[in-house]
Amino acid sequence: MQSLDEYFDEYKKIYPKLKNIWNEVKEFSEKLVEKERDLLVIAEKIEKKTIELGAKPAFPVNLSVNEIAAHFTPESDEHVMLKEGDLLKVDFGIHVEGYIFDGAYTVCIGKCNEEKMKLIEASKKGLEEALKAIKSGAKVREIAEAVESIAEKYGVNPVRNLGGHGLGRYIVHMPPTLLNGRNEIEDELISGMPVAMEVFMTNGVGAVKDSFPSRIFELEDISAKRAFRDFQIRKMIDYITKDIKTIPFCRRWLSNYPRIRVEFLITRGIVAGLFREHPVLKELSGGLVAQTETTLIVE
Repeated sequence: MQSLDEYFDEYKKIYPKLKNIWNEVKEFSEKLVEKERDLLVIAEKIEKKTIELGAKPAFPVNLSVNEIAAHFTPESDEHVMLKEGDLLKVDFGIHVEGYIFDGAYTVCIGKCNEEKMKLIEASKKGLEEALKAIKSGAKVREIAEAVESIAEKYGVNPVRNLGGHGLGRYIVHMPPTLLNGRNEIEDELISGMPVAMEVFMTNGVGAVKDSFPSRIFELEDISAKRAFRDFQIRKMIDYITKDIKTIPFCRRWLSNYPRIRVEFLITRGIVAGLFREHPVLKELSGGLVAQTETTLIVE
């Protein structure tokens, strides 16, 4: 078991490699979404490119459109097609031996009106200002203040119940939670800590709600596998625990197994406490959402 200092030291060593791979995948994905309209093709090609470059996906590629802020990934037999004017969030993470780099960007498909461009620019500028505020000893509320101040300048709202987060080994979401909206949280950042700072801006009310069915899941309590006796299902659980570990996953990643058993495992696994689900997140009032994100080390 790594100590916190050991984790920080190892992360710092691998960070340049992670950043380079993520940037290369981003460049690939930007060219891809210029011509491809099928979300399943986009997701699978981004994940394939990640593996080709010597990393693994840190979670299923999120391809969230318009009022969907996060956690939408296509199923293996689902062909959701982008339309002219759609606001697409491309959110993907990579990991090498569990060390994670998480980032996202937003594009408008085809012609983009002024309102959508404003949201994209606000999310970019909000991230820029947040990064200036992120340093050793900085309080969570100070980072949120930087984000919301930019939202006010652009005449939009931050998504106040979303934000950045710490990163652990094989764990995408760790404390601290760096909320986008103003708050009174006095928790401080510490030197060497890797954080994924993400800014969500909307022309809606500024909050998201859970939407089901969920498409992304995460191993939570391995002891709950005792509830399953079917041999094929236990093989799936072994695959998840040994290869995916606590990285979030989706049904697509289990496509080598019979669909009926995958559905049974996920449904029963949530009830048994084996898995935690990550619901699709939609803006509460149906407003459009833009997202920009990167990973950095607190200094």
